[in-house]
Amino acid sequence: MFGYVKIKPTYKDDETTANNYDEIQMIAKQIIIKGKVQGVYFRASTRAQAKQFGLTGWVKNLPTGDVEMYIEGTQHTIDQMILWAHTGPSHAKVEEVIIKEAQVKRFDSFTILR
Repeated sequence: MFGYVKIKPTYKDDETTANNYDEIQMIAKQIIIKGKVQGVYFRASTRAQAKQFGLTGWVKNLPTGDVEMYIEGTQHTIDQMILWAHTGPSHAKVEEVIIKEAQVKRFDSFTILR
């Protein structure tokens, strides 16, 4: 199978335009996952998926028993992560996924917060 690769355009005469292209492509979401999502390697699995999808941000357990994540990436890669979050790792039992728009902060990596 052949796939498409999106290549960032470079502009020798106008570097500002190239930077604006990045701004348009990058979006962020804050996601709360409810259900049996703690003690089932949800955070570690989330980090592995985020790295696979090329996302940046973080994931953490909440005192309520939920998991929260903040992710940055393209619309397509974020959509993939949201689909994955609806099932999570094999021992999780996801009941609800709440998605909110978020401001892009330009994280360099994806981390597990404690």
